[in-house]
Amino acid sequence: MKLGSSPNDSGFRLRGVGSAGGFASSSEQNVGTVVDNVVIPFGNPLNSLGDLERVEVLKGPQGTQFGKNASSGVINITTAKPRFDRVSGKAYASYGELNEVNANASVNLPLSSNAAMSVFGFYRRNDGFLENVLRDEMWGGERSYGARAKLLWEPSEDLSVYVIPVASTHRFAR
Repeated sequence: MKLGSSPNDSGFRLRGVGSAGGFASSSEQNVGTVVDNVVIPFGNPLNSLGDLERVEVLKGPQGTQFGKNASSGVINITTAKPRFDRVSGKAYASYGELNEVNANASVNLPLSSNAAMSVFGFYRRNDGFLENVLRDEMWGGERSYGARAKLLWEPSEDLSVYVIPVASTHRFAR
């Protein structure tokens, strides 16, 4: 499994097969990406994932289960569900060259013996790597941020309600 490392090549590859090039960010990928049973048809959701439970690599055509363009396989990502038993949290921050800032944090809050919620937020930016001396600007930078809240309620042994609203934005500086 390989992940592209530029905005125009942000998809996964399995056994060397996948989409690459200038249209990759606006075209459905040959390797499907599924997060919490939701197919992500365009782009790369990895910046917004920090509370992973597991990542499954499903090789071969997966179109029957995961959609028409999963011809090379699927990366099936499952995030951790909120827990009823304890308050917990974690945070991460880093700073690197080109003024790269990468930060994320999550918190788990039990609401009752059968309800809990968790919140995850992230922020990532860098200034860019190409200097346009005529306009006195740096190009190739990126800014993205977002949050995801999850609510898990199990009112009975036979019923479970799991809600995951997501809000995020992604912007390239140039």
